[in-house]
Amino acid sequence: SNASAGELKAAIKVAQERGAEEADLRDAEQLMKELKARSKAAEKLRQAAADRDVSQLKKAIAEAEETKVAEDKILEARGVLAEEEPKQKAREKLKAAKDSADVEKLKSAIAKANKVGLRSDEIAPFEELLKGVESKEKAEASLKAAMEQKEDIASLRFAIQSAKDAGADAKLLKQANKVLKEEEPRHEARVCLADACQAASLDALREALKVAGAVGLGASETKEA
Repeated sequence: SNASAGELKAAIKVAQERGAEEADLRDAEQLMKELKARSKAAEKLRQAAADRDVSQLKKAIAEAEETKVAEDKILEARGVLAEEEPKQKAREKLKAAKDSADVEKLKSAIAKANKVGLRSDEIAPFEELLKGVESKEKAEASLKAAMEQKEDIASLRFAIQSAKDAGADAKLLKQANKVLKEEEPRHEARVCLADACQAASLDALREALKVAGAVGLGASETKEA
């Protein structure tokens, strides 16, 4: 019937006053209940579609089908669900990737989120996180390389600061600072040796060699002096 629940209720009241058959009244009351349930289900469906909430949409569609809501309204809601379900899965994948602290998983999740059309403001925090992680990884790799080439004090200092700014691993930073502390006096000794050689002063050379020995410079670095 195209009558609303309100109209049907009014009609039942009139029928009762006119002494309608009990069976007819029961049928009418049953129809009124069905119309009320259908109207309620249609409103839930409309709201769930407007909110684009996947969980609520699934429940609302099931209820709409059960109460025989108009097919076009159900189809419209299914269309919204088809758009939103992949986005919801993408959100879950992003969160899981973040929790796993796995760079490759995060890259994959961001790519998937972009593909299904997740809003840029939802993806942005994860992109920032990825940039930070990648920056941290690069900074740690650069620091390890600088620790290998430890004679280059300036590069080591720069790498330590860059890694610190990028939030590098505290243990690695501690190791790097230890290397720097060991290498700084050796660097000074090298400079001292070079200056003494340049000046061609025997006294300065003796002093420089003494300093070099104290800080543990190898024979290969002092033999030319």
